[in-house]
Amino acid sequence: MTSKFDPTEISDLIVKARLACTYEGAYSGHVPETSDQAYAAQIAAIAKWPSPLVGFKVGGLPPQFREQYTANWMVGPIFQDQTYTVSKGDHIDVTAFACGFGAYEAELVFEVENLDKLPPVVETPEAALAFVKSIYLGVEIAGSPNPKLTTLGPGYAIADFGGNAGLALGPKLPLSSLDALAAMEVTVHIDDVETGRASPTLAEQGALGALRYALNHMSTHRGAMALPETVLISSGAITGVHPAGVGSTAKVQFGDITSFALTMTERKPSA
Repeated sequence: MTSKFDPTEISDLIVKARLACTYEGAYSGHVPETSDQAYAAQIAAIAKWPSPLVGFKVGGLPPQFREQYTANWMVGPIFQDQTYTVSKGDHIDVTAFACGFGAYEAELVFEVENLDKLPPVVETPEAALAFVKSIYLGVEIAGSPNPKLTTLGPGYAIADFGGNAGLALGPKLPLSSLDALAAMEVTVHIDDVETGRASPTLAEQGALGALRYALNHMSTHRGAMALPETVLISSGAITGVHPAGVGSTAKVQFGDITSFALTMTERKPSA
């Protein structure tokens, strides 16, 4: 039997902490113990955020938690006020929480549409691709003002916007480029030290499985969130999650297609 859980309490705390860019001690209430609890808290927090929802990040759940949370993946919201555009060769600033956790994650970002035609369950990765309009090469800026984000477990991470703090969108490519992107080598250097090198994994264990999970999440919770006509799905880290803090610079290379640099600057409190 799970403990009594109030999504209002934790969603209020998360939104307050993120807007204030500060965190006074670890969350002392009940951490969500099930997916239903975690997403109830997340959806409540989304409704309180002062910027429109533009998409979702997807991340893998550690194997030891997959039975408890009945999934291999988790999602978190991406908001308009934390979305950046970056061109080839650019070096831009992105904001992060000086007091908490931060990381860079190179990702394929799917732009999906026709969500009014989503079935109750998208059964396969191939069926998920039918909703993809185009693909971006991007970087999730992961983060939370809570420095204990990674130690409180997936229930807290899901509630805390899935640990998302922003999304940088590089070039936009047609869906027909997907096979070529699967052969692309992606590298991440943080402060001139290589921290990751890999090619995108597709199919159920990679980006397409993440895409399918996000579509099913939206289908399950349709009506609970105001979705735009097109939604961005940031589909999981290609080279891994690379922790970093304010003042760090990441240079990300997507094969011979593009490269750009991002520097984390301190996020300032919002009214």
